Amino acid sequence: MMHPLRAPEILMGATTYSTAIDMWSVGCIFAELLLKEPLFQAKTEIELLSMIFKLLGPPTSSSWPDYSTLPLAKTITLPSPQPHQFRQRFNHMTTAGVDLLMSLLTYDPEQRISAEEAVHHPYFRSNISHPLYMRKLTPANEVNPHSQNIQICLAHFHLLLQVRGTYAGLQMLALCSTQTS
Repeated sequence: MMHPLRAPEILMGATTYSTAIDMWSVGCIFAELLLKEPLFQAKTEIELLSMIFKLLGPPTSSSWPDYSTLPLAKTITLPSPQPHQFRQRFNHMTTAGVDLLMSLLTYDPEQRISAEEAVHHPYFRSNISHPLYMRKLTPANEVNPHSQNIQICLAHFHLLLQVRGTYAGLQMLALCSTQTS
């Protein structure tokens, strides 16, 4: 199995590395925590691109203006236009949660949310995403330990992202994803 956190620009042959690539990985790990399984389970790079295109819909000139300039763009046949499948795949998430995930998994690296923007996202200001509010949402005798662990991990991710940056946040999410599965 190949690395499921690869950003689409890397899969399409981009040679410039930026923190936007890290933010794509944060989005994949965030989705994995929520789904309790990897977001993309591909064996090849082409299969991974196909899964990305299915989830996000194929890239367009408005969703990714520089797509056609990428080295492999002319070798990939894009599927016919279709709406993204975020809401269907993440139907249990709040609107703010879906918006954060879509902002992390945006095709255009120039438009992808930054770490600084992510820590101020409304998702982290909602009561639902904060572990201290779990008791208010769920009676103590019905608390799902896995759900509670995910909430704590997300709060730690938010803190590390804010204080130490993308890499520390990614490390926390990676650690949490192994401990909560």
